[in-house]
Amino acid sequence: GDSVTLLSGSLEPECVPGFARCDCFVTNEASTVMISAPENPITPVAIVEGPDATSICELLQLDAYQSSGGSGRIMTYNWNISRSASDDGNMISDEANFAAIESA
Repeated sequence: GDSVTLLSGSLEPECVPGFARCDCFVTNEASTVMISAPENPITPVAIVEGPDATSICELLQLDAYQSSGGSGRIMTYNWNISRSASDDGNMISDEANFAAIESA
């Protein structure tokens, strides 16, 4: 794993007059910490809800609210549209409309 070194005097508590004696505060000593991957990392699980198909003029709304694995952190989602055959073998063939979808 990698290590992180905290330099001596790089951290000090905030002095709030009237709350504590500021002259009693001491700064940190130098220290080094080893960083390693977690033993049991959380595996993200994507749960995407939305229609199986839509027409070129319909609004497509996808929802990944039930996805998990962010370990308390905010998760971000990236969506991509790709050309693929539908159940009946038809494909998006209008390049201008597909380009409009890709740029949206």
